[in-house]
Amino acid sequence: MRKIFMITILFILALASCSTIRYKSKKFDGLIVLDSSYYNKPKPIEIISKDSATGYTIVRSLSQDSVLQSIESFDNEKDRNFIGESKYYHSNGKLKKVEYYQNKNLYSSVKTYYQNGQLKRDDIFNDRVFVSGTCFDSLGNEAFHTDYQVNPSVDIESLQNCLVYPENMLTLNREEIVSFRILLTKEGKIAIIKYQKDNSAEFIEAALNCALKLSAKTFKYFKPSIIDDEPEDSWIEIPVRFSLR
Repeated sequence: MRKIFMITILFILALASCSTIRYKSKKFDGLIVLDSSYYNKPKPIEIISKDSATGYTIVRSLSQDSVLQSIESFDNEKDRNFIGESKYYHSNGKLKKVEYYQNKNLYSSVKTYYQNGQLKRDDIFNDRVFVSGTCFDSLGNEAFHTDYQVNPSVDIESLQNCLVYPENMLTLNREEIVSFRILLTKEGKIAIIKYQKDNSAEFIEAALNCALKLSAKTFKYFKPSIIDDEPEDSWIEIPVRFSLR
């Protein structure tokens, strides 16, 4: 199984500038498992109820040994858009963080806590745009404020420079966008890759080869998401453009 290390290209390609490029469906039906422990990772036990006052769906998640992990509030059970207050817990049972969503999937306040119960962060947002906040050390002293959430990043220039256009596709004058969905672990490694089988095999192979070259340098070209100063596992979609222009 090939090793691959890629994360997101966070920009949208304008349709007018790439009208000759073949677009494929968003059906990620191909699968490559690089770390089976993530693929076979037990899902939490869910206890689902409805809040009688708000009508929100409340989902309590427990580990396989019945340790409470979170109490999340959604607008409905099917779509699961965050709304209202959601709580998350440390493995020792103490509160880890509280996120409040005034609008669907857009938090307006976040409080986080150390394992000893000390407040770590108290931030206010306007639809996820930071307004004000304070960070503290584990002893309760005010500390340097950091961003609550840092999105994954990629060295786009290195990624594009690494790509090698398949020779037969040059002959056919073929252009395409290849999309992947990957699970990037908090250790900065790729655990699972999902790709679109209806992409041209040659372009898929070229993108994978490029990723293989960049994957050896952990955290140099690709960096995982950071939540409250801690790296987090995350799914990321990557569109890779093969263009003759």
